[in-house]
Amino acid sequence: MNMGMGFMRKITVLVMATIITANMGTVKINTNDNLSKAQMMQISCHHCHENITVDISGDHAICEHCGENNIFAG
Repeated sequence: MNMGMGFMRKITVLVMATIITANMGTVKINTNDNLSKAQMMQISCHHCHENITVDISGDHAICEHCGENNIFAG
C-alpha cells in the first residue's frame, strides 16, 4: 500500500508541474521591470521621405503620409 501511495504522489506532482508549465505562457505579471516606455523619435519615411514620429522601441512603423511599413532595428 505504501508503494502505491508513493506512485500516486509522483503522478500528482507530475500533473501539477505540467499544468503550471502549460499556464506559464498565458500568465502576465505587470511589474515595473516588464513595462517598457515608449521611445518616440522623428524619422524620415523610407518610401516618401516625409518626417514621421515613431516609437523606436518597436521594430516597424506605418507612415502616416503614404501608408508604407518602415522596418528598423528597435
